[in-house]
Amino acid sequence: MSRIEPLSADMFDADCGHRMPFRVGDKWSAMLLRCLEAGPRRFTELKVPLHRVSPKVLTETLRAMERDGWVTRTAYDENPPRVEYVLTALGRALLDPMDHLLAVDARPPRGDSRCVRGVRAGGVTDPAPRPGRAQAARMVRPLALVRAVLAAVLLPLLVSTAPAPRPLQHPGALLDRGRLDFVRARVRAGEEPYASAFDAMRASRYASLWYFVQPQTEVVCPPGDRPGRGCVQEREDAIAAYTHALMWAVTREKAHARKALEIMDLWSGTLRGHSAGNSGLQAAWAGSVWARAGEIMRYVHKGWPDENVARFDRMLREVYLPQVAGGSLGRNGNWDLVMADAAASIGVFLDDRAVFERAVARVRQRVPAYFYLRSDGPRPKSPPGGLVDSREELTRYWFGQEKFVDGLAQETCRNFEHVGYAIAATAHVAETARVQGVDLYKDVAERLGAALELHAQYQVGEVEAGPEWLCGGRLTLTMGPDAEVALNHLQNRLGLRLPHARRLAGEMRPAGTDNLFVAWETLTHGGEPVK
Repeated sequence: MSRIEPLSADMFDADCGHRMPFRVGDKWSAMLLRCLEAGPRRFTELKVPLHRVSPKVLTETLRAMERDGWVTRTAYDENPPRVEYVLTALGRALLDPMDHLLAVDARPPRGDSRCVRGVRAGGVTDPAPRPGRAQAARMVRPLALVRAVLAAVLLPLLVSTAPAPRPLQHPGALLDRGRLDFVRARVRAGEEPYASAFDAMRASRYASLWYFVQPQTEVVCPPGDRPGRGCVQEREDAIAAYTHALMWAVTREKAHARKALEIMDLWSGTLRGHSAGNSGLQAAWAGSVWARAGEIMRYVHKGWPDENVARFDRMLREVYLPQVAGGSLGRNGNWDLVMADAAASIGVFLDDRAVFERAVARVRQRVPAYFYLRSDGPRPKSPPGGLVDSREELTRYWFGQEKFVDGLAQETCRNFEHVGYAIAATAHVAETARVQGVDLYKDVAERLGAALELHAQYQVGEVEAGPEWLCGGRLTLTMGPDAEVALNHLQNRLGLRLPHARRLAGEMRPAGTDNLFVAWETLTHGGEPVK
């Protein structure tokens, strides 16, 4: 990809006649959107055109944009430290409406060719003659009149016709009350696969009442094999909390409820942040599981003190959500989907429908660019964000794969493990959306089914492993316990025939946990209630 042009120091100078006739987010958000339009920028780069904004205010604005899902912040584990900001798909979607509004309210720049009017941050508009005062007044007054008329006519219409949003359902992160009751009844009746799955969960170290909790003030997770601090402990403690919440939901043994609350309360009273290059993915893994555990204990158990609930709420909102809300453009697609999984579940726990809906929208955008179908054409769709567009970039992004078949994933030629993460995360969001009355499955089911079948047939050895056309004949068959939620919907609800995926799930049952964000899904989604 070509190197992006540096930002000009006088890009937003008053002498250039630049103005934003509207506000997007905070005072400086619209200008930051323009600065980030061409690609990732460092904080020091952003300060160049925004030199009149104090570093403190600029940092607060970027944090707000990250929290709202407009930008992603990535900290690289380098010396000196490097932090970059990039627009998310949601942030990039704001650019065209800004262009249209600027075109309607345009004032020509004051003749300096270095200035930009705000149409494109990286380009330069042709200077136009500056109108005289009378001409400018004639331009502005009709515009003000049009705005007033539109506001008077359209706003009441929109307010009166817009349906009230449906309240979020609780518990509603992956599991609802009906499914929890169904699982409990099946286990108590000794039915399979639920009884064996429950026994496996009960025998795990996560279900021990003597489980040792290790809360951290800061979780530091660098990429690769470099040592971090608190990464494993955070993930495992979140899974332990979820495990004890499920143990209580099935057995109603108070000791498990106390243990689940102990783990969550210790972490919410200690954790202050995540750092290093894998911080976003780490927060997504743990955050999705925390939210699932929290939903069970808050809305089914109902014995969690209000002040502790508020503290846990604050942890998810202030520590986890900013890390995952904006997704991860430019990274491998499993990052974006796992972050959406976390954001959707956290949005449910926070009772924040906007956060939940943005996560669902992200999955709708990302899945078609991650799981290929022949109907896409000869090449895969480009991922959101415009960072991977050309044929050469797409080939590199798909790990050198040149031939595309139904169900192929962006990371197939990396390894099946990461494809499994993407399948599980997509199914988690779709299942959470289903609980909330949103049919995301209809948008992703065909791609999920194709991906499950393609990867399962190689994973279980039902076809030749590693044909030359696929990843050069080198497949890394490391898929984990990721199929249950997707398979339950596709096979048991929709009645689709997925023999390879069914065999894969059967060989892995009872599915345990990947020690990241997938846990006990044979127990929770190994079958569907008969209706």
